[in-house]
Amino acid sequence: MRVRFAFRLTLFIYGLFGLLLLTQVQAQTDAAAYNYSFLTINEGLCDNYIRAIHKDSRGFMWIGTSNGLERYDGYELRTYSSSSVHPNQFIESNYIFDIAEDTSQYLWVASDAGIMRINLQKEEISFLKEYKGDNYGIISSPVQTIYIDEAQNLVIGKSDCLAYVILNSERNIEEVKVLKNEVDIRTIVKHENEIWAGGKNHLLRYVKGRLGGYAQIQLPSTLDFSNKTINTLFSLEDLLWIGTRDGLYCTKNDGSYFVKYQHNPDDYNSLSSNYVTDISRIESGEIIVATWNGVYIADLKERKEVYEFVCVEHKLDDPDSKIKEKITCIIETKDGAI
Repeated sequence: MRVRFAFRLTLFIYGLFGLLLLTQVQAQTDAAAYNYSFLTINEGLCDNYIRAIHKDSRGFMWIGTSNGLERYDGYELRTYSSSSVHPNQFIESNYIFDIAEDTSQYLWVASDAGIMRINLQKEEISFLKEYKGDNYGIISSPVQTIYIDEAQNLVIGKSDCLAYVILNSERNIEEVKVLKNEVDIRTIVKHENEIWAGGKNHLLRYVKGRLGGYAQIQLPSTLDFSNKTINTLFSLEDLLWIGTRDGLYCTKNDGSYFVKYQHNPDDYNSLSSNYVTDISRIESGEIIVATWNGVYIADLKERKEVYEFVCVEHKLDDPDSKIKEKITCIIETKDGAI
């Protein structure tokens, strides 16, 4: 089946080699072909191992690495690190896990030292040391992922628990609640008015409770991920996409629909790696899947039982031009956005 892409876009794909900018060069083709350029330590990036990305409400791109936090305006990089002598560029840990933004223009950054908050309007950083209530140690020790819910509170995943951080109107911490102990949570997403959290040997599902907290819901038996590591979750309409170290899964809440995508050496367009790191969506309806051996796109505009993925290539009709680098996370924006 021919897959035809009739759009022009820029993808920002980040991996173990730095930042890769891809621009589609031709519409209506059997495979997605792109021009590409790199932003690495040679161009001033503080580290080539990029773990998190976020484009803020002002248009800046924030890049979380294993050696610092970068703000990129399309021309220059501003580095935030534990060795910075500038007060508004000093951070407690250089190892960044995740980045999220609330509706009040505060950036929330998960790091090896816990949570920090950046006021985007004033460019001020807070490490939230004022909070001394119950479970205060949760926010000052490594946090792996952050999700901001509709109440503008934080759902955070750690290597040993899932927690809910309640904020006041000044965006300071009011209370920290533990939702579940002894779980290693690495990704959180909202799916059909529920919160789903995934990680090492765990897939959890929560619904908002009457008193403002969250209550766990039992999963159907078909959604057993007790022996898999989930790297990323992505919600698209009624489908939940689950990226693991063992392939890509697509399911519905009740488990009635469950499809697994894995590498098949006899299929050129199958995923070339079962290690799925990130999932995103193009505005026109395609889904993008990042793996440790390239990037794949599937057209989801028409509902199907099984979707066909197409590898992203550097050049048209050249099987050797596949992007084969380890990709850790991706973001999509219209051409010229930065």
